[in-house]
Amino acid sequence: MMGRERFAIFDVNNKEELISKSLIHFGLEHCQKSILAREAISSTDVVSGVALPHPLSEYYQETAIYVVINKKGIQWGKNKVQLVLFLFLNEDDRINYDQLFRELYYLVTSEEKLTEIYEVSSYEQYIKVLN
Repeated sequence: MMGRERFAIFDVNNKEELISKSLIHFGLEHCQKSILAREAISSTDVVSGVALPHPLSEYYQETAIYVVINKKGIQWGKNKVQLVLFLFLNEDDRINYDQLFRELYYLVTSEEKLTEIYEVSSYEQYIKVLN
């Protein structure tokens, strides 16, 4: 299960600010250049309200997903986004990326669930909405 250390709520005004603030918050500043390079290739917004940013090609010891909820929608590619799921994959999981992406996509395509997620004000509320 995802722990509190991989969750944040911010109120920022743009994608770059959210990426920077998030990576600093999670102690992952060293990934910013790679994530921004990936965003420059193609935006990682997947549905209205959700983005799945990830580094270009680095592998990590363990797969981790960091969750950021922004209090207001910010432009992220073609969509306004409030839920950002930073993906860091180990090599084995990167091989199964398509399956992982499909499962995440399925999770975030429920408009009702997303509306509930946007309104949470704590990690505990977020976990309650997921369950």
